[in-house]
Amino acid sequence: MAKRTTKILTPVAASIALSLGLSGCSLFDDDDNNVPVKPTNPSVEGSVNANFNVSISGKAVKGTLSGAMISVKTVDAQGNKVDLAYRTQAGEESATETAETEEAAKAKASAKLISANPAELKTTSNGFYEIFVDENFSGPVYITVTTTKEGDALVKCDAFAGCGAGSAVKVDDGSVFKENGKIDFGEWYKDDLELSVVKLITPASSDSATTAKRGPSFADGDDGFYRANLSVFTSTAARILLGAGNAIDAASVGAASTQVIQQLVGDVSLVAALANDLSLGGAIDFTSVDGSEKLDAGALVLIQVASSLQSLAGKEGRALGEVLTELSADVETGNLANSQTFTRLKDEAKKAGNVLSAIVSGDQAAIKAALIDAGVSEEDIDDVATDIKSAVDTAVNNGATSEDDLKDDIDTVVDQLDDIGNGDASSDKQSEAILASVEASQTALEGSDTTLAGFATSLETVKALGADLSTKEKAVEYGAAAAVLNTQFTAAIDVDADGDNLGKLLSREFATAEQLVSAATQLVTQNAKYQPTLDQANALLTQVTALIAQKDQLSADIATELAAANTKIEEFGAALDAAKKASDDSLVAANNDKQAADEKRAVFETQLLVAQAAVRAITDQDSAESALSELSKAQTALMESVTAYQSAETSANTALTLANAYKAEALNQNEPTDSADQAIGEANTLIEDAKAALISLDVADSQLTIDSNTALGKQGSDKLVNISFVTKEGADAAFNAGEIIYDVMKDIWDSGLDSGNHSGTAPNFPDWTYSYDTDTYALSLENTKGDEKLAANGQVNSGAQSKILFTWSGYMTADSGQKVAITSPDLAECERWAIDAIDMPNASCSVLYVEGSIQKVEDARDFDVSRGKTFNLVEFVDGPYGFNGHFYSELTAVDQQGNPSPLFVNNTTELASIELKGMSEGTAFTAHFDIRNEDDNDDLGMAKVSIDNFNGYVFDVSLIDGEGPLLGNVSLNNDTNVPVHVGNVEEITNGFRIDYINGESIEYTDIDFLGQSNN
Repeated sequence: MAKRTTKILTPVAASIALSLGLSGCSLFDDDDNNVPVKPTNPSVEGSVNANFNVSISGKAVKGTLSGAMISVKTVDAQGNKVDLAYRTQAGEESATETAETEEAAKAKASAKLISANPAELKTTSNGFYEIFVDENFSGPVYITVTTTKEGDALVKCDAFAGCGAGSAVKVDDGSVFKENGKIDFGEWYKDDLELSVVKLITPASSDSATTAKRGPSFADGDDGFYRANLSVFTSTAARILLGAGNAIDAASVGAASTQVIQQLVGDVSLVAALANDLSLGGAIDFTSVDGSEKLDAGALVLIQVASSLQSLAGKEGRALGEVLTELSADVETGNLANSQTFTRLKDEAKKAGNVLSAIVSGDQAAIKAALIDAGVSEEDIDDVATDIKSAVDTAVNNGATSEDDLKDDIDTVVDQLDDIGNGDASSDKQSEAILASVEASQTALEGSDTTLAGFATSLETVKALGADLSTKEKAVEYGAAAAVLNTQFTAAIDVDADGDNLGKLLSREFATAEQLVSAATQLVTQNAKYQPTLDQANALLTQVTALIAQKDQLSADIATELAAANTKIEEFGAALDAAKKASDDSLVAANNDKQAADEKRAVFETQLLVAQAAVRAITDQDSAESALSELSKAQTALMESVTAYQSAETSANTALTLANAYKAEALNQNEPTDSADQAIGEANTLIEDAKAALISLDVADSQLTIDSNTALGKQGSDKLVNISFVTKEGADAAFNAGEIIYDVMKDIWDSGLDSGNHSGTAPNFPDWTYSYDTDTYALSLENTKGDEKLAANGQVNSGAQSKILFTWSGYMTADSGQKVAITSPDLAECERWAIDAIDMPNASCSVLYVEGSIQKVEDARDFDVSRGKTFNLVEFVDGPYGFNGHFYSELTAVDQQGNPSPLFVNNTTELASIELKGMSEGTAFTAHFDIRNEDDNDDLGMAKVSIDNFNGYVFDVSLIDGEGPLLGNVSLNNDTNVPVHVGNVEEITNGFRIDYINGESIEYTDIDFLGQSNN
């Protein structure tokens, strides 16, 4: 009997071969040629071999899916799902079958391997799974993970607003459980849901792994390991891929991933790392961020979009899977514009963004308002807010993000959640984002090589101790040193440990590097100009890979040395002695580290007092700079102190581990444990001391932030004094120029002038004379008692609402004698501004809007003027301060009942909205004012001055109750969504008082923003 051996057939080829081999007639039989076929007995044997060493692993998250059923298929060229052989452990297998033909026998053998697939496969409690496929398999793998309301699988609710009414499931894993008839953030529950992913497995290359191994070396798949996470986004991409009915390749996977990001996020650059393969990331459950992935702005947007599906399904009382199916279908068909599901999803995501922003800010009022708006009942707000804050703290503690990074990212997150589906999708922007991520990762990895080198040095020291083991004492010293090093190294690389460490950092950065290489590869296939971007991403991956290899080698070497030490200890029967020495040595090191940390803390506290005194002494720019310098020194001292106490806590934990090991050995040998118990107590005390010190330093950090913000606020307020002079002088000149021209215009049309040149005196400004040509609208004005002149040209644009336009230039003199130039006359530019064709003219202009059709200026006397606006390009020519910028004002009026009224009539209140913007002595600022003029008295209703190039300083006051005084605040806004409050402001008799957040109150009697005419 013939025997043939071959590799396993692909599922598609196997099924075809099987059907052909078992067919009862020849493919070439003819109906008219009924030649009987003599049956044959199975006589051909065929074998297939499979080496299941290609790993596919990942997490299923919406939040986490625990105990969910897993299904694995492949997909043929027509998009049909076909069975695939896979295992849960790596290994080699073979199968042999017989049939009438070799092809049929091999097909039966392949089917036999498939039939040996796991009968049941579920995700772990954290949503993880891993399968192995044959090393010769290539093509798409289609994986689904399913939960049902009737089954045992659980879904974690990670929606801030909760996941609707229902019964949560109690799980003893530290998760939330409240039994309140609602499924709250952080609770487990049951739902109908299927997540899926299509993962493309590429043909094995000559340098690929030949045996399964745990540890990365190159990009996704290059080492026989593929990452395939399942999420809302991979499920949507899978639907697109399967629905196309075509062969699935790298290009189609990339196109589907990008399509999903564009439609469900918008700004592709935010998630640029996943634009080529969504399955490489995005598997983050916000209720329990473990630090295996970065929690950056893009990840936060993905989380909130996905979690909003849960809140939406919960509010509508529908299965989560039903809502996901609707959304995925709308993405696939490009129907989001008409999708009610997507419309409601966007509303939920926007609310979720506001909740996250409020939590990050710590503003309790904002948190309450955001949670109520999101749909959380008032009685549950405190608990939910606490649970969300705890989740944020966990993410920070595990290294996925930092408090500073969250504050930096939150603006971007909120903005994108406000505008889902819109944003930049350009390749250039994606390339920029990839390069920025590479740089951030390189920064994060700084010091990793030094840390590993330190362990390597310690290992050499241990090895040196092992060179001479002639006595029991030397063996004990060797064994103790090996135990201490092993304990320290294990704590540094344990990815399951609480808190961040080197192991988590390298794991996180490797995942990032894989994503970046994948995304950059896609860009290069589009345009070779992105090759430098791919080179940078590959360089990062190489760097991380080398660090991981170094870590793994150290791990193996340290384990080897520990085993050798333990063997020698056993020979001398000195296990208890070695355990005691390891405990004693580590306790000495922990005490030394604690003492060093205490010294660092003393330095910080001294410097903090110096810095605080400097802040209180700020009176001008020089003293402000000095205070900021002292604050910087205090910040450096604080960071050094924090680092020292973190090291002390790590050392104390090492001492505790070894003290417990000492006690265990003592119990094992029936020896007293008094010494070990004492060591345990001392270690616990050191741990508590370090934790208490870190808490205290966190409070000090908050105080240091207050002092720093106060210093910046005081420095900004000092700049404000100068700005107020500029606004007063600039507004004084420009406002007077506008009023003089308006006064003359009113005099002209009231006078009923004939055609030709005319001259006169401004009725309300008797020092000003004018000449005016009624035909050309040329107007010149001169102050007979000063060096002030204005030259203007005008025109009339007729229509249902006519416009009288003037453009001018000239010189005005402010009350202080400051000479102010008004520049750039351009009538055409003013006309474009008058009809709102441009937002801001590059000219000095004035426009009056006349409610009626007029042919000339004089005709305006028969109609109402509804509003006027003026724009002046202003430059200070001489005087104590320079300025270059613009002055803009818009004038309207209301009657005594508050209804809109024409300008220039009796018994009305004129309302002026004013903006002064420009640069003065290196300070860029924007000033907004609202003024009411009633009975020739000007009242300031609002003043908001922003220093545009100084930490986002804003001085904002207004009338709170319609009466004085003006009240408001000073804030800083360094690219954050929520401005940092610096002080409260109250108007006083001759200026303003600012009550700063550090407790200081300062009266600024030289702040006077406006000096406009009261005529």
